[in-house]
Amino acid sequence: MEAESQQSEPIPGQEQSRPEGDGSAGLMCVTLAALACAIAVAVLPKFLESAKGSLDPGLWLTFLGDLHPLVLHLPIGIFYLVFAMEICGLLSGGKWKPQTTFPLFLGTVSAVVAVICGNFLHLQGDYPDSKISNHLWGATVFAVIAILTYLSKIWATHSGAKSPIYGILLTLSTGVLTFSAHAGGDLTHGDPFKPVVDHLRGATLIATEGEKKADAAPVK
Repeated sequence: MEAESQQSEPIPGQEQSRPEGDGSAGLMCVTLAALACAIAVAVLPKFLESAKGSLDPGLWLTFLGDLHPLVLHLPIGIFYLVFAMEICGLLSGGKWKPQTTFPLFLGTVSAVVAVICGNFLHLQGDYPDSKISNHLWGATVFAVIAILTYLSKIWATHSGAKSPIYGILLTLSTGVLTFSAHAGGDLTHGDPFKPVVDHLRGATLIATEGEKKADAAPVK
């Protein structure tokens, strides 16, 4: 019995073969499909821009474009939620391990859909280039990084290894999302900080003029 137990123990330094059916093949297929999707999303704005003059949006493309204001809120809320969950897990010292794989999948899919719908919406309207460029390309970069973030998450979960790549990509995607969302809000509703800034500038200007008048007044 002792000899049999010794034979069953792995030999140190010997490479252990992974069990068949561990999901590596399926994970590789998902990775290739996701990378192909990322490339398609990255080139979509340039493709539609080159075909904008000759491409008629039609009924269905117009319908998909009109869905953009509805879909865009999903990745924003989900990615902020995932980021907050990961931060809480980090602050807990490893006591709480948030299950963020499925929410991250939903956020990534909704980000891709929102970018596609946004590109179709761009075909319908005449937006200022200076404003639409920040929002359009910011959202495109966010969707691509979101795909890479999800891939890093599922590969880290599959291997069981701890890697900083997922955390870096999640932080980067959330930052780009914030920039793109602000640019989109500025495009639709105007800069929310502008009234506050104008008010502060006006108050400062009034105070400065008051000081000048006080200095210029004759001393009695």
